[in-house]
Amino acid sequence: MTPRQLAAIGEELHGPRWRAALARQLNVSYAAMRNYARGRRPIPGPVAVAAECLRNEKRLLEKMKG
Repeated sequence: MTPRQLAAIGEELHGPRWRAALARQLNVSYAAMRNYARGRRPIPGPVAVAAECLRNEKRLLEKMKG
């Protein structure tokens, strides 16, 4: 996952100030999330998969609501 992809998921889930909320959901520090988002550190596989799962869950729930 690229920083841009992570940002897109974060914004879809939490809006423009997504970093802190997504960090809490994924149980990573805000500093780690900031580093992933800025491309300073690679995004770990489990973080990427969990973020994608959260996005997919949100989309599925929205679809079920109609």
